[in-house]
Amino acid sequence: MSNIETMAASARAARLPSSIVRLRFADLKEARIVTTHKQLRRRIERDGFPPGAWTGENVKTWGLDEVQQWLASRSATRADTPQIKAARRYQRRLKRERAAKTSA
Repeated sequence: MSNIETMAASARAARLPSSIVRLRFADLKEARIVTTHKQLRRRIERDGFPPGAWTGENVKTWGLDEVQQWLASRSATRADTPQIKAARRYQRRLKRERAAKTSA
């Protein structure tokens, strides 16, 4: 069970709405959503990750429900990205070429 799922389960057990539960950078890192602050910025700019909110002078947090929605939307569209399709085509072509070499 990932950190995000654990936090969601804890919120449900405490009967808290997931919109109240806030995640910090360390939580995102533990859940392997990001590994660095630079990667987090890229996810926000390029991948549509929620920008979060400043909840303290030096503390930025993200709502659990926002992160879960982003993860769900990303997994639903991830298999159809052009880069992944191109990589699959390349792998199939390599496989055909290897098969042709072994049969020749």
